[in-house]
Amino acid sequence: MADEIGYQQQTLTVYGHQNLATLYVRIGRFDLARAYAEKGLRLAQEAEDIVTVSTLNSTMGTIEACCGDYGLAEAHYKVALKGAREAQVSWIVSGVLIERGKAFFTQEKWDRGAACFRESLGIAKELEHQEFIAEGLYGLARAAAARDNVREARQQGMEALAIFEELGHRDVDEVRRWLDDISDRDAPPTNMATR
Repeated sequence: MADEIGYQQQTLTVYGHQNLATLYVRIGRFDLARAYAEKGLRLAQEAEDIVTVSTLNSTMGTIEACCGDYGLAEAHYKVALKGAREAQVSWIVSGVLIERGKAFFTQEKWDRGAACFRESLGIAKELEHQEFIAEGLYGLARAAAARDNVREARQQGMEALAIFEELGHRDVDEVRRWLDDISDRDAPPTNMATR
């Protein structure tokens, strides 16, 4: 019984570190995010919890990408994907692919990012995971915009926005602004001579 209580406490500690790391990423405190993610990762590795190790490696990848160390970010994403695939936890695979795709976009590697979002979207549709479907669509929309395919970008962006709105997702305003920017890019130029 003491072992079981110890395991439960360790599990709660790992999840606490994971949640704090995610929170600090969202508010841009990457120093604190890294500290909590590293500690949680060590504990998850000690517990041989491959699923949590994968999730925390993904978080570490995101932290490193936000800090500009894309090589280290990619190493973390690869470990996260390998573990999630071995554990056959599709929703984690989909989530890691979303984060990896975002990191590729930050580097303007649109094709590699789009491939991640395409694979994530396929998995998310199978799982009927609405948030990840929207993330995949938004990622593909951004890739289409980078290729100057504004029609496709707008269509996928609108689909993503509809899902995000239905979910009350935190990215609704970002996607709306992005769609407005896309619409501005597609607007015909104003002829100043006719004024």
